[in-house]
Amino acid sequence: MAPVKLTMDWHERAGAGWLLRLAGIALLGLAWGAAYGLRQRALAGPASQDSVAYLLALLGFVFASTGVALAVMGARLFDRIEIAARWRPARDQSDPA
Repeated sequence: MAPVKLTMDWHERAGAGWLLRLAGIALLGLAWGAAYGLRQRALAGPASQDSVAYLLALLGFVFASTGVALAVMGARLFDRIEIAARWRPARDQSDPA
């Protein structure tokens, strides 16, 4: 069996979109777990300077944001888009086009 060669177009393979969506759902599950842990810490009582609570909040936000992007977009997340002319770097100030 030949070794799998990863290239920059790995997301264009068949099934990559579904795998990315599954990874997004898994990240949403991790976000839920972080939010649940944060809620349990909050219900336990007030804690000043609780660094674990900040870590759980950070992980919940990052996992939820990434999970939603992957679950909704899938492989389309890597589609090339055209940048409007006004946002492209100026080649020459005298050339309007």
